[in-house]
Amino acid sequence: LGFSELIVYFIGIAAVIGHNYPFYLNFKGGKGVATSSGVALAALYFYHSPLAYVFIFVLAYRAIAISYNMRKWLKKKSNL
Repeated sequence: LGFSELIVYFIGIAAVIGHNYPFYLNFKGGKGVATSSGVALAALYFYHSPLAYVFIFVLAYRAIAISYNMRKWLKKKSNL
């Protein structure tokens, strides 16, 4: 559509904020992880943004850490 890169980033940030703080939940309780991932992947695909690489790495690292901790918790729970 011919928008500048900065405008596209602001639109993506607005989408993430809208999903994190929805007005129908009194600006509380939203989950914007999927939206954040989509914005980061779009930035990565269209603009090759270094910040998108960092975000994807952090997201993958957190997923691995959560999975590892969940496995430890389930193993501990099954031994009781």
